[in-house]
Amino acid sequence: LFMCSDGLIEQRNATGEQLGREKLESLLTQSNSPVRDLQFALEQHAAGQLYDDDISICSLDPAAILADQTSQKNIDNISALHQSIP
Repeated sequence: LFMCSDGLIEQRNATGEQLGREKLESLLTQSNSPVRDLQFALEQHAAGQLYDDDISICSLDPAAILADQTSQKNIDNISALHQSIP
């Protein structure tokens, strides 16, 4: 699962070109670490310029979360908390 704010794809470089949806899709399909790789690509694209907008990036791998025992305990605790709230 991947989410980002529009500031990521709308960030312009020195020539005014946006990072764009195509670049985002390309990076997501080729990356094993999308947040790290997108952060690097964004820094390269902006080339030291201030960002035009806020930028948020979030990536979740549900299978990895469920496979992790610590995560499973947290999920169980959240589920138990949710069930106890009237």
